[in-house]
Formats: sequence, C-alpha cells, structure tokens
Amino acid sequence: MPSYSPIRRWMDAAEKVRTAERLLALRHKLRSEVSERAGRNSLLIASWNLRDFDNNRLGHGHRLRESYYYIAEIVSAFDLVVLQEVSRNLDALEALLSILGPEWDYLATDSVDNGSGAEERMAFLYRQSKVMFRKIAGEVVLPGGQTVAGRSNAELRRTGELAFNRAPFLAAFQAGGFNFNLATLHLRYDGLKAQEVERHGAQCEALARFFRDRQDRDREDYFLLGDFGVGAPSDLMARVLERAGFAVPEALTKKRAHLDARHYYDQIAFRSTEDRLELAGSGAFRPFDTVFRDIEEDFAAYRDQMPEEKADDLWNGGPRGYYSDHWRSWQMSDHVLLWVGLKVDFSDHYLSAISKTASQG
Repeated sequence: MPSYSPIRRWMDAAEKVRTAERLLALRHKLRSEVSERAGRNSLLIASWNLRDFDNNRLGHGHRLRESYYYIAEIVSAFDLVVLQEVSRNLDALEALLSILGPEWDYLATDSVDNGSGAEERMAFLYRQSKVMFRKIAGEVVLPGGQTVAGRSNAELRRTGELAFNRAPFLAAFQAGGFNFNLATLHLRYDGLKAQEVERHGAQCEALARFFRDRQDRDREDYFLLGDFGVGAPSDLMARVLERAGFAVPEALTKKRAHLDARHYYDQIAFRSTEDRLELAGSGAFRPFDTVFRDIEEDFAAYRDQMPEEKADDLWNGGPRGYYSDHWRSWQMSDHVLLWVGLKVDFSDHYLSAISKTASQG
C-alpha cells in the first residue's frame, strides 16, 4: 500500500479532500478492472509511457504532488511495471518510490539523447515481496550490430538501415519458480509511407527473431513490452511478433493505447518455453476516467495550476481545450497503461512431472 500519511499534513483542504476522493475512485477502478479479473495469485506486469517524467522541458509545468499519488496508486496495483520516458534526473522516480514504500525497488537504464533533447531513461519498478531482480541487465545489441541515431538523421532514414534511437533494454527477473526476461522497447515510427512502414516492421521483426532465438537457447520466458512506435499499425506489430512465436493477448490487440483512441502505441507480447504459462487476464487501464476528468468540475479545480501562456494560446484550444487535450496528459500520461496477469504457480505442473518420471523409472 502506498504511503498516504503525508496527505494529512497538506494545508490546502480542497486539495486534500480531492486527492483522497480520487484515490478511492482509482482503487475501486483498479480492483474491478485488474485485480478481480486476474485473481489474487497472479503475477501482474504492466507497461506505461509516463510522458517526460518529470522534466518540464516543454513548459507545461511539473507534475502536482497529487499526480505522484495517482501514479503511485496505479503502479502499486501491479507487481512489476516498466516505465518509458523517465527523466535523466531521477528525482521524480525517487519521489514516486518514496510514496510506494520500501517494498518497491527499481532498475533504470542510462539516459539516451535521442535528438529530441529529452535524455530519457527506461525503468523497471518491482515489488520485492513478489519479484526478484536476477542481477542480469543490459542494452540489447543485435548479432550484426545496430546503428543508433536521432530523429534528425535524415541520411540514415534514406538508406533504410535499421536504427534504434532508443536502444532496447533487457532485465532478468524471478517470481517464485518462474524465471523470465523483460525487454522494454521505445521505438521510432516515422509515418505511413510504404517504406516507413516496411522499415518499422523490419525493426520489430529483427528484435522478435533475436529474442526467439535467445529464448530457444535459454529455455526461459521472454516478454517484449513498451512503446513500439507512435501510431504504428497494431496489426503489423502483432503479425511480426506472432510469426516469431510470440503470443499477443487478444484484449490488447483490440485496445488503442493512445488516449485519443485513434492510435496504437504500446504492446505486450510473450514467448513461453512450455504450455504451462497461462494468461490470467489483460487489458488497458485509462486513468482519466477517475482523475483529471474531462468535466467542468475538474477543469475549474486545476485552472489556476496551468501555465498561463499555454492555457491562453488559441492554438492549444484556449484554457478549456488546453486542459482536456494537453495539460492533464503532462500530469499523468498521453498513453494508457497496458497490463497482463500471469498464472505462475507451477507447483502442480512440477509435481506431476516428478510423478511421471518416477513411475516410468
């Protein structure tokens, strides 16, 4: 359970009441959509792009303190959460962990300057009572090498070479007797032209084949998750992954991972060594149903928190449009969270194998 006690010391009564009420609503939504669907004993893994967490590089303002509590509440509903777009400065991540409490720890990648000036990290947050980091982690390098480039490298795009402007990163974990590996991706997708779609598909296919071959060798389960590219066709990604033997939960192929419900960004896929791994549930969690809602009450509550120069800009839709379409996504995210629940108690499977082997001997 996150640490709520600091909320009691807040001086602003309206903020205190609002935060407590929104947290209660979030908890109810998380129970009904996640924990009750997946079951108590499932391992819950999630992927979430937190949108520039939390550097304010574009001047939309830093996240409010209540936003940290909403994010922590969502993260705490899972056992392992992979975050994209974590700032180079880890103060925000450390603040989030202080709310989550000592049960949680994290592993963060080095920051990457991808040409946008963001200097992003990716981070793995995990509940230590449920998940153990196996002390194996590193950047993914394909067998033939790879070219790393920023968005501004037009020459590279013309040559059609593979380019990972944010290198995929892998970390190994254990939950009980279940050993697994997570590779988080944050790929670039340049557009809908045939060459760009083909190039993006080649990136995904190269990674899927690489992890297929590694999984066949290691005999451990592998997960690919993260932001597979802004607006990339979901069916293309699913086909590429499935050809390499990865399973893509049907519920996630039907969910559009961007808040506008028109674009696919994120995905979770897994490749298992045996049929013993069962899916307990999966879905997309949309926080704006309960926090920073698109209603007049919430707009009025946050109107004075928004930067004036942004809110008054007509290109942003004026104050009301800016709140709905821009500002609140910088408080939470412009992506929804994707999750899967896994049944990882293999005791029956293991004991049955012992019994079968013994009887044959």
